[in-house]
Amino acid sequence: MIKLGLGTVQFGCNYGISNTNGQVKPEEVLRILDFAKSNGIKYLDTASVYGNSEEVLGNFDLNGFRIITKTVRADKNLEICENIKLFKTALEESKRKLSKNELYGLLFHEANDLLSCYGKNLWELATDFKHKEGLSKIGVSVYNPEELMQIIRLYPIEIVQLPLNILDQRFVPLLKDLKRQGIEIHTRSAFLQGLLLMEPEKVNSYFSSIVPVLKSIPAPKIAYALNFIKNLPEIDRIIVGCTSLQEIQEIVNMYFINVREVEYSKFKVDDIRMINPSLWEIK
Repeated sequence: MIKLGLGTVQFGCNYGISNTNGQVKPEEVLRILDFAKSNGIKYLDTASVYGNSEEVLGNFDLNGFRIITKTVRADKNLEICENIKLFKTALEESKRKLSKNELYGLLFHEANDLLSCYGKNLWELATDFKHKEGLSKIGVSVYNPEELMQIIRLYPIEIVQLPLNILDQRFVPLLKDLKRQGIEIHTRSAFLQGLLLMEPEKVNSYFSSIVPVLKSIPAPKIAYALNFIKNLPEIDRIIVGCTSLQEIQEIVNMYFINVREVEYSKFKVDDIRMINPSLWEIK
């Protein structure tokens, strides 16, 4: 069974440090979706903030796919009742845009929203939406282990999406415990927005401190990047994005390549500024 899931942010906007193709055209999206379905990729990851990706997906018959979308982020300048209204409106809009298709899951896009003073109100809203719309699972997308541990103590999380790749191994120690709690685990950032696959000599000078690590990753890098994650038994899905049919074809081909065993812990980077794209200061 293939663990890959398809991220759709590039279907709705220009995304990724190595993306030179821009937003994917609708006809190419259709080719990508057809290829994904025929190769056993059943999960689609989208969000209301991914440009018009929900609308793009809503134009296609996605029967056979499991669609996961994400909430909007709360507005700190609004009162509790206004934020609840914001979330409710956004959820209804997501459902409208994806109207042809059934949703599998809903993730809180911003973990801190669940940790805020109105977190319980938002969780109740999501739970109500789940029951009304027949969603299978609700959960959260997280950026660091600390916020995840806080959240699972407060809420019955059913699914989590977390960053995991050769460089960013922060969540590995938590995986067994998450699985013991019955939480479905999806990963993102397998290629760190394409940084892992770039020629080390061509990366932005901001990443100069990790160039030696990038150089030490064996070729083919895509195969090793995927092999690291797919061989973690607790991982249910590896969400990967693409900007063309050729890219997803290459990813699938590399997924099945048998690579020699390596000690992946030697590639681990602890400097959060290097492994968290939201902290990158690229000129």
